[in-house]
Amino acid sequence: MKNKKDWGIVLLVLLILVTVFIFLFYLQNRGREEVSGLQIIRGDLLIEPVTGDFANMPQTNISMDNGDQFQGYLVSDILRYFELEREEIKAVYFSARDGGRIIVSRDEIEKREVLLAIDNNTFRLIFPQDGFRNRWLKNIIALEID
Repeated sequence: MKNKKDWGIVLLVLLILVTVFIFLFYLQNRGREEVSGLQIIRGDLLIEPVTGDFANMPQTNISMDNGDQFQGYLVSDILRYFELEREEIKAVYFSARDGGRIIVSRDEIEKREVLLAIDNNTFRLIFPQDGFRNRWLKNIIALEID
C-alpha cells in the first residue's frame, strides 16, 4: 500500500464485509427463540427442557383486547408432552427468577386458560382472560407440580 487512500479503501471494504456478515447472521437467527433455564419439578423428578423440546410442541398465539400479542405454549400441552399424569395434579406452582410465585389450579390448566409465553428469551405466565394482568408472572424458572 503506497498511500493513506489505499488503506482507507481497504478499511472501508473490511467494514462493509463485517457489516454484511453481521446482518446475514441476524437474518439467519431471527425468529429463533432460544429459551432455557426452565425446570419442571414433580417430587423427585426433575425435568430441564431444552429448546428442541419446545420445537416439538404446538405453539399458541393469543391477542389481548389492547392489541398485545403473545406466542407460547399452553401449560396443558407442556404437561402432556412430558407425560405428567394430569389426573393426579392438584395444582402447579410457578416460580419466577425474582422470587415471585403463583399457584394455578388443575381446573384452570385443563380449561386451557394458562399460557407460558416466550418473552425476550424467558418465559412469562399469561392468563388470557385476566385483562388487568394481576396474575401474570415474568421470568418463570420453575414449574412445581403438586
